[in-house]
Amino acid sequence: MMIQVYDPIYKNTLLVGIGETDKAVVRRLEKLTKYKLTNEEAGMLAIRGDARSVIFEGGNRVMRLPKYEPTPYWIATLAHEAYHVATFLTDRAGIHRGEGSDEAVAYEVEFTVRKVLEKVMKGRK
Repeated sequence: MMIQVYDPIYKNTLLVGIGETDKAVVRRLEKLTKYKLTNEEAGMLAIRGDARSVIFEGGNRVMRLPKYEPTPYWIATLAHEAYHVATFLTDRAGIHRGEGSDEAVAYEVEFTVRKVLEKVMKGRK
């Protein structure tokens, strides 16, 4: 399952590959961005451990998750990866982590988790 989550605040799209192969994610990202990834960039998308999140030089964000399972562990993994993509995005926007910036990151994590879960649950009906 491939999901695109557009963030209207930061005007950025997150590509989420759930249970997808490396090749499928690379193809979708290249189609979305109209940019051919180098072998090094494509290698950055490989899942190491349970999941993976990457931001590329141009600001494209990608989240990789294992096949969806309605378990607390899967949702916790989603939240963990959502934190990474939120900090990538807020750092690029000049909102650096520290006193007073945690709310921006928290809202971005909430937005990402909610949008991914809405799309996953809608796709499973």
